Amino acid sequence: MAKRTMADGRMLKKAISTSKKLAAVKTDSARLLYSWLLAHLDIEGRFSAEPDVVKGYVVPRLKSMTVTKIEKYLLDLAENKLILLYTANSDRYLELVKFKDFQTLREGREAASIIPEPTSPVATPVELPESSGLSKDKVSKDKVSKDKEVFDVFRKLYPGKKTGLEPELDNFTKKHKDWREILPLLKPALEAQVASRESLLKAKEFVPAWKHLKTWINNSCWTEEPAQPTDKQKTTAELTADVEKFFK
Repeated sequence: MAKRTMADGRMLKKAISTSKKLAAVKTDSARLLYSWLLAHLDIEGRFSAEPDVVKGYVVPRLKSMTVTKIEKYLLDLAENKLILLYTANSDRYLELVKFKDFQTLREGREAASIIPEPTSPVATPVELPESSGLSKDKVSKDKVSKDKEVFDVFRKLYPGKKTGLEPELDNFTKKHKDWREILPLLKPALEAQVASRESLLKAKEFVPAWKHLKTWINNSCWTEEPAQPTDKQKTTAELTADVEKFFK
């Protein structure tokens, strides 16, 4: 019996040109990412939503498509209900909405998906009114507890000034209605920014003070591109000194 494998690609139908949801996406780069993702989806329309994995497989040669930007583009696609973002076994995944409606699939010949299927409470963002905090009935106690735990790990790692878990989490959920999709992005973004600042310090370049955590959250600072040390050019005197040392 022949071994089942993934398809080499997927169908891109003309309907994509008149899609209102795709037209509502904020950037052409996000639209490009959406169309290039299609070729990498498994038979259930799923793929990793880890930005570094998407970068490595889908857009490895596009230098302008950074990991940080990919995080923003995936969130934009999810906000426009083109993909579902969800977490399973501590890994992030995506599933294309109505994938099977636009594909001709070889159900008996193609390899089965090895990616866990999304569960409704995780895959669908819960939009909470600003006055309700985390009290909406649809959010289970177990899920709220897990969300608190994930946010508190991030909060404790944050180097700047901050208050306690409850006020910081309350501000986060009230400020961003799509907080459930943003939550998994906070810790990786913070770690990248910490590493960036360490590189700047080693290069003896200016490193700004950390914002208060509330300000960092309110300004969506997880979307910021981490700064990199500049390539400083040596002065003529420094180059001359190097040449003289070489010939001594």
